Amino acid sequence: MSSQGDFEMSTMSQTESQREIWLGDREGLEGADSLLVALDRVLGAAPGPAVTQRAVEQVRERLAAGRSPVYYDVLPDTPIGPVYVLVGAGGLAAVEIGGTEAGFVAQLRRKGGGEVIRSGERARQVTAQIEEYFRGEREVFDCPVDLSQVTSFHRQVLLAAARIPRGSVMTYGGLARALGKPRAARAVGRALATNPVPLVIPCHRVIASDGSLGGYSASDGVSTKLRLLRFEGAPVAG
Repeated sequence: MSSQGDFEMSTMSQTESQREIWLGDREGLEGADSLLVALDRVLGAAPGPAVTQRAVEQVRERLAAGRSPVYYDVLPDTPIGPVYVLVGAGGLAAVEIGGTEAGFVAQLRRKGGGEVIRSGERARQVTAQIEEYFRGEREVFDCPVDLSQVTSFHRQVLLAAARIPRGSVMTYGGLARALGKPRAARAVGRALATNPVPLVIPCHRVIASDGSLGGYSASDGVSTKLRLLRFEGAPVAG
């Protein structure tokens, strides 16, 4: 079992002030506050269900109109099934493995962002690198990644996982120790379980101390994790 690698993903050093893909800029947030105040006034008057529903819909429409669109694309036929990617102003914001395009888009819309547009051109940098990865031509992803929506600890865990070389694995406890938090193995596991960009940040390379694979967020779960590790030539059983 190898230790943490020395390579870095240059585009992972996102700043705290980076634009947030779902919430928009400061001006957008101020507009959202005024809309929410107006909604509170409507609801405070105890209107009927129809009036309440329409007020909520109007707020959602106004909020969505004030946000930048986000772009997605699909790689329909990879060795692990369909892979969906989402790109916004800050770079790659989400990767989903498995499932359907309709389900992926519906999930994005439930998060309340701006217009969701399929664009192979906008997502091409990411999809091209994923294609290269599956052809065995790429070991390190260097597309811009937006981590503005995660906490500082979550970001530390993801950046540490990003440095595990292809073909290697590390335990949750080993990753916690690498972060200087030897008792945080469970917290590390929880952070990896909510990795917004699996595959690009290779959380599949982190396993349990007993050699079992732990969990994985893809639609086929641990079986997808095992397929990825075998594809990379990692020393795993199963």
